[in-house]
Amino acid sequence: MGDNMDWTMALTIIGANIALFAILATLIIWVVNKLDSDIKSIGTRMDSHATRIDQLYKMFVDLLKAGK
Repeated sequence: MGDNMDWTMALTIIGANIALFAILATLIIWVVNKLDSDIKSIGTRMDSHATRIDQLYKMFVDLLKAGK
């Protein structure tokens, strides 16, 4: 009866470790995907800010040329 109990405990521990590893892997993949989408949205916003800055600079240069 002792050997059967040892195998049961070992399989239980192995199964629990596999389940914990699967949960941890899923969480890591979710976090990486979330960060990736957040970084891409920041990049898009930065591109739109750069476009606006370029337009303001062009307007400023046009005003300087008109003032001559």
